[in-house]
Amino acid sequence: MFPNVAFDEPVLVHIASEPVRTVEQAAQIVRLHLQAKFTIHRLNTLLALERAADGSEIAEARAAFYSWACAERTDLD
Repeated sequence: MFPNVAFDEPVLVHIASEPVRTVEQAAQIVRLHLQAKFTIHRLNTLLALERAADGSEIAEARAAFYSWACAERTDLD
């Protein structure tokens, strides 16, 4: 994973104090939730974030993070 890789558009998640702008920020949020409770969806989301290296993978990782956040019933703007 490349920690300074930014999403094209930030993801607004109310559990974070500011918009999630990078792959690493998103991965950190998922890791915290994964430590609390292991689920396959959380693991797959984290894996998508950790393998994001280029444009299509970054877009896929952002979509996976957004999907996960929606499934977790996290409020999104």
